[in-house]
Amino acid sequence: MEKSTSNNGPIVIKEIDCYVSPEITSRLLVLRHKNRASSRPLETESIKESRIKSTLDHLEISVCDGRLDTIKASAEKKDAYTLRSIPEKNGHTLLGYFINGECHFVLHKNDDLIMDNVKEPIKISEFLEGPVAMPQPSTSSSVVVSARMRTEAEMFGAKRLASRRKTADNDEDLRYLSQLHLTPWRPSRFKPYKSLYAYENRICLMCTADNVSHDCHDFTQEYWDSKLLAPLREDASEVTPTEDDKVKKQTLEELVRNILVKVQIIKFEKLMDCLRGRASDKSEVTPNEVIACLNKCAVLIKGWWAVRSDILHPPNTFSEHAAVPSTQLIRARDYVMAVFHRGGHLTRKTVSSITKPSGCRPPAC
Repeated sequence: MEKSTSNNGPIVIKEIDCYVSPEITSRLLVLRHKNRASSRPLETESIKESRIKSTLDHLEISVCDGRLDTIKASAEKKDAYTLRSIPEKNGHTLLGYFINGECHFVLHKNDDLIMDNVKEPIKISEFLEGPVAMPQPSTSSSVVVSARMRTEAEMFGAKRLASRRKTADNDEDLRYLSQLHLTPWRPSRFKPYKSLYAYENRICLMCTADNVSHDCHDFTQEYWDSKLLAPLREDASEVTPTEDDKVKKQTLEELVRNILVKVQIIKFEKLMDCLRGRASDKSEVTPNEVIACLNKCAVLIKGWWAVRSDILHPPNTFSEHAAVPSTQLIRARDYVMAVFHRGGHLTRKTVSSITKPSGCRPPAC
C-alpha cells in the first residue's frame, strides 16, 4: 500500500506498529522552533558544537554564521540558541540515540528545526485546532470617555493581584530558568539527514560491518534488540531461563507416554524405532525397559499397544470439543477396547446406550 503526501514529499511504503521499551521512549525527542524559514533548514548550516540537558528538555546548538572564526560575533547576532522541545504529535521529529554516553541526533524532516532564542508562544494555523483570531478594525461610532482617579482600595487590590499573578509554581519563565541552570548539560552531536549519504550513516544501525570501532563496542544487534523490544513481563526479579534449562532431558517413561498420547495405538516395533531416534541415550532403549514402561501407561490389544483411557482423558476434566466428562469417555473407550479384544463387533448406538450416564437413562417399564 503506497501513499504519497505530495509530489516532492516522501512516499510511505508501509506503516507498521512496533513495541518500544520505556527507556528508548524517553530518548525520543520532538522539537519545534520558530522564526526561521523552511528554505534554510538546520542541516544546511555548519554546526560547531551542541549539548543537551540530561532530562532531554533543552538542546543548545552552536551554528556558524558564515563569517571567519577570528572575527567575533556582534551582540545583536548570536550563533548559539537554546532550543526547547514541545512534546506533541506532529510531522516534525528529531530522533536522538546514545552511544557511549554521547547523544546522536538524526533529522527526519528538512524543515522542522527553526531556531530562535525568544520564548514567546507562536500561533500557527496548522498546529492549532481552530482558526487563528485576527484583529479586526472597529467600526463602532466614537464615544466620549471621561477620566477619573482610582481609589486607594482599587490600587491596593491591583497590586495584590499583580503579585499573585507570577509565582515560582505557575510561571513558565522561572521554571525554564531553574531547569536551565540546575540540570547538568551532556555532550551531544547533531547528525544531519542527507539522502545521498543515508545508507552510509545508517550502516551502523544495520550491524552489517564486521569490524566495529572500539568506541562503539556496545552497538551490536543483540544489544539494540533488547533495548528496542519491550519485555513481555515487567518483573525485574524474574530469572531468564538458559538454553540448557529450556531443553530438559526426558526420561524413557516420559518419551513412551508422549508418543502414545499422540498416536493412541502403535506396534511394538514401530515404537522401538521412534524411541531410538528420540532418546538421548540409545543404550537405555531395550525391549525389557520399554515393556516395563508400557505396562504403566498402555494395554495390549490384538498385538497393538493402546494408551490407557485415564491417561488419554485425565479424570475430573471435560472434553475440549463437546464438554463431555472424562469419566464417560474413559468408560466408553474401555468398553470398545474390551469388545475388540474379544473379537466382537459393535455399533455406535450400542456404545452410546451402554456408556450413557445413569441419570439420563429412561425409566424401566
